[in-house]
Amino acid sequence: MMEIIRVVPRQVIGIKVSAPAEQLCAALHQAWLILRERAQEIQHRVNDHFIDLSLGYRNGIHTRIIGAEVSAICQVPEGMTALEVPHQTCLHCRHDGPVDEIASSFGAIYQWARTNGVVGEEFKIDEGYTLDAREAHHELYVRVIPRIPAAVVGA
Repeated sequence: MMEIIRVVPRQVIGIKVSAPAEQLCAALHQAWLILRERAQEIQHRVNDHFIDLSLGYRNGIHTRIIGAEVSAICQVPEGMTALEVPHQTCLHCRHDGPVDEIASSFGAIYQWARTNGVVGEEFKIDEGYTLDAREAHHELYVRVIPRIPAAVVGA
């Protein structure tokens, strides 16, 4: 079920990945390996789940952060980065299925957006990963561009 929701602010600490499309899968795989080895270094984790933030695509480079939501950013482990994600409006759906089908679920979100006159941005949140890769489901979010009502000029 697709829904438009307001996402509360969150703070994330993790491994930043910037790579062109043809190198992205390998770079993400390496980031997950590093995160699994170093997860205990991330202080103030909110839960046992991990998150994949897609920050966007610019000049041929995809930028992502693979990490954990934290309640406070006090100390960022060496080689990691911190990001504060503000309030935002997102399309949301729950993905129940294999990890390799998550891209299809994101595709369905974008298709729903187009069909319903909503503009989905490149910023995405994929939440639900576990260190043992036995996650039950993922919560998927795509930030939407709010509609700006037409202004009345000269009224």
